Amino acid sequence: MGLFSLFSCQSGNTGESTVIQPAPEVKSFKNARLVQVDSIMIDVIGNFKVYDYQPESELFLGGDIKVGGIIVMGAAPKSNELGHMVINRKGEVIHQFNHTDKGPEGHGSGAIDNFFTSPNSIGVFSSKALFQYHIDGSFLGKHPEINTQDQLSMSNHRVGFSSDGKHIAMGMAKGMEESKKAWDSLYQKGTALWFYNFDKPENSLSTENFQKALLGSDGFPDHPIYAPTSKFPHSPFPPRMALNHNRQELLSVYPEIPEITVYDMLTGAMTESYPLDPDYFEFETEEGKATGGIKGYEGLLWLNRGGRMANSKYHDIIQLGDYTLLRYSTALPSDAVNQLITTGGPGKSDLWPSFRRKHYRFYYQLFKGSEKMLPDFELPLFEPKMGDTGFKNNSMTKGKIIGGNGLDEIFVFIPNDGEEERDYELIRVFKLDLLEE
Repeated sequence: MGLFSLFSCQSGNTGESTVIQPAPEVKSFKNARLVQVDSIMIDVIGNFKVYDYQPESELFLGGDIKVGGIIVMGAAPKSNELGHMVINRKGEVIHQFNHTDKGPEGHGSGAIDNFFTSPNSIGVFSSKALFQYHIDGSFLGKHPEINTQDQLSMSNHRVGFSSDGKHIAMGMAKGMEESKKAWDSLYQKGTALWFYNFDKPENSLSTENFQKALLGSDGFPDHPIYAPTSKFPHSPFPPRMALNHNRQELLSVYPEIPEITVYDMLTGAMTESYPLDPDYFEFETEEGKATGGIKGYEGLLWLNRGGRMANSKYHDIIQLGDYTLLRYSTALPSDAVNQLITTGGPGKSDLWPSFRRKHYRFYYQLFKGSEKMLPDFELPLFEPKMGDTGFKNNSMTKGKIIGGNGLDEIFVFIPNDGEEERDYELIRVFKLDLLEE
């Protein structure tokens, strides 16, 4: 409730009266929905993907670079024909180049990640090095020490982040050399996050000066799921990450831990952490919810046949201006997991379609800073349907949120998968409406 004083002069006397102003109404949101407001047509065909969006320049980074270090099941589509493409807000390809060669300025035939390092430069993380190119394709430099050697594992999630081309954060779970494949100590030996500053002249691209650029690093959190006594098998991936360009902050969340950790990009220091408090998240820190969760090769088979869905898991964290959007999956009931495992898993089991429709959901969370904006909600538009590529996959949605400029402009790439006949690709622009009912 607001107060202010009103002074008046009457017959030579000064009087004071108080007027009470009602406090502004605080809205309480209950749900959210996506509404398409625009689309961006790109004149391209092929195995095209959109990798990143740069909010300051309003440019997109796309291409068909081969996925490096990731095993692709089935016949892999053609790649490395388009190379990298820089696309503006109108859908025009303003730069296109191909550095998939083996020369000193080429990143090789595959890449773990492709991302903007500034409004005018991109980074390509390959097995050879972290390469930096100007958006016109000209070579800027490379860091051979930032590579996939000594990594505990690799995934197809975002790895590199930078907004100024100098302060770079990399999600690389390194430490295989130290752990010597002692599986019970992977998480105690491995380091998942690395922060660099290449702003100073002495922190050049040369190998001898490289260590001077390291701001700091952070290992896996001290959490029961990473303890040597944990019986549930885990892949030592780095956390899911997003960059708040406005605040120069890196946000991270480990898949099985509902908590965000925030780092200062300019110093590499952890600044805060806060709980996500998901409404439908189930995770047991010891043996999980289903039988058969063991380590080693048999544990991998158990995971692939349905064990991955025995517990909830975070899949995405996306920064939309000052808003943070997260996605996690629910857990399947124990009997459903065990039936999947014994009948061949999601790829083969006839039970999977009914299990997915009945039990397996993706839920979204929206935060502004540490404030949760509304209860966890679903976005049916992104739910894979029977026959879709992602229906048998435990993590894929129908479309990929690339980024955005806030809730009124969210960019989503839904590939041309044959549902409609067209010889171009579309980035669809959505608005996220927050609903009071």
